Amino acid sequence: EWIMKPSTSEDRCSFVELMASQRELQLPSWFASHWWGEPIKKFVHCLEEHIRVRGLSLDLAYWVCAYCNNQHSITGEMNTNPRASSFFKAMHSCDGLLLVVDEASVALTRVWCAFELATVLLGHVKSKSQGRRFLLDIASAQPWTEVTKKHGFRSEETHDAVLITDGMSMAERQEECFRAGSGHVRQAMRESKFPIEIIEKAMEIDIEAAQASMQADRNRILNCIAGSNFSNFDADPPAHHHSYERCNHHIRSMFAQAAFSVAAMHDDPGYFHRIVKALSDNPEEKCLSLTCATSKVLSDEHVPGLMACMNPGLKILDVNLHSCRAVTCQGLGQLMQSLPKSLRTLVLTLVNLLSVNQASASALAESMPQNLQVLKLKFDFCPLLTSKSLGQIARRLPSSLRKLWFSAARCKLVDDSAIHQLAENLPERLEVLKLNFRTCIITDVAASHLLRNLPRLQLLHDFQFDFRATCVSSDMVQRLRSTSLAPCPKKMQMGLDLDFAAQSSKIAGASALRHTFACWSAILSPSFTECVRHSNEDCESDDQGADLEFTSDLLAESLRNKISESISDVSAAFRKWDTNNDGQLSIEELTHLVRALGIPTKHIGALFKK
Repeated sequence: EWIMKPSTSEDRCSFVELMASQRELQLPSWFASHWWGEPIKKFVHCLEEHIRVRGLSLDLAYWVCAYCNNQHSITGEMNTNPRASSFFKAMHSCDGLLLVVDEASVALTRVWCAFELATVLLGHVKSKSQGRRFLLDIASAQPWTEVTKKHGFRSEETHDAVLITDGMSMAERQEECFRAGSGHVRQAMRESKFPIEIIEKAMEIDIEAAQASMQADRNRILNCIAGSNFSNFDADPPAHHHSYERCNHHIRSMFAQAAFSVAAMHDDPGYFHRIVKALSDNPEEKCLSLTCATSKVLSDEHVPGLMACMNPGLKILDVNLHSCRAVTCQGLGQLMQSLPKSLRTLVLTLVNLLSVNQASASALAESMPQNLQVLKLKFDFCPLLTSKSLGQIARRLPSSLRKLWFSAARCKLVDDSAIHQLAENLPERLEVLKLNFRTCIITDVAASHLLRNLPRLQLLHDFQFDFRATCVSSDMVQRLRSTSLAPCPKKMQMGLDLDFAAQSSKIAGASALRHTFACWSAILSPSFTECVRHSNEDCESDDQGADLEFTSDLLAESLRNKISESISDVSAAFRKWDTNNDGQLSIEELTHLVRALGIPTKHIGALFKK
């Protein structure tokens, strides 16, 4: 009434139409759902925090109803059918929805916010980016202080809002790739600052009691949810309907999943019970994520609650118990035995746990859902994990498996026998295989045995094997070259991360291995990332120069491959990477680009000089 309507009264347009100079820059990427009564300053704080955490561009556009709707013709924006309104159409033009919840949680009592949430959660909207799912983040203007420690120094940074993200942010994913579990820990610590009071109110959300500024909007939305005849959308909606309760369950479940890490951090059994109840009350839940990383509270007493959250029809399950040391092998085994047989995707992050031993591994092997298509197991830093335990799991891998991630980095009791068992039991339909046995007791014999088993995986197109700091040496090259290799799977792309033990044979060994695989298949395109590393600090300068030249070439090759695979308009992308708009890429800009593409930044200086 004070700014938007007076300023647009002459043109009778929306505020964004008045302010925007280039129409194409206003195409939204995120839909902002909020209550109009919240102070604009706090709303902006939430958007700024969302941009910071998600690593989004400052030029990114949000769809905000107050600014995008024509306030002089609001009835034209609000169709009788809510699914034909500007709100619904705008969501289909975005990649995700950001729910901004005010301090008093009034947004949770507004029928438009509830409708927008239900639309996303019931799968009625898809991301504008093909192949990606529609994301749902939650923000609140709650100040908090982030404490970080790096290189022995402690730093603090204050933020004006806190964010719960649908999955990890880009920075957290990069950190997770660098060190298993660290990205999940960072996400859990950030989300633990979200106000519990808001979560508590979200657990009581009741869509049939939600209100709107105009009664007609409320009637239409509730009638739409109830499935009433279109001609009756303006009539009084049913007081009670099973579709209302269905929406309530989905919204409560969404908040419960988002707040699970918060509940795991607080020693409040009542709060944890309410979270579990919200999850278990939704029988239609197909995708469940339970993040409890670094919780010192979570113990065997909480395991029955975790089990209650997993309904029999669950399709996707992600459980993160990183560093939950109070959970014993009995509790972990009990949890493994309760895995739903209906699962198609299973992600278990069991990093830095003493409870991961032969007993719990045996429970997982015996309870492995046999219709799994995607399996991701992280056992890094588990000191009691043995090769026998991994062998049990390997022998029970389902034949339906398409994608397998297996990580047991820094597990000192894992040796060649684990690799042999895995190599001989790999499902033949595998398309993606990523293994990490860094610092395990793996030798040339096991590594070459695994590689010789790859040709039978005819659908395999993505393979990564990280055995840095193991006993694998360049002698493996001779072992492979003297072996008659079967035809390589078609369209195979292989990423090898090698760490040869002998400094004198690094370059020759890597080159020979490249030659070996090139002879294996003309289609094969090996990509070596950080594959040459000096183990002898006293090596001669000539050797250092040769190694540096070789690895910078490989870095350039990896960068070219990544850009060609993921970017269609290279010139536009370079303009985006050129953050200071000087027409050139500085070493800082190049480093940021390389990290964003998931490529190690070692030798970036040598590449930049070239």
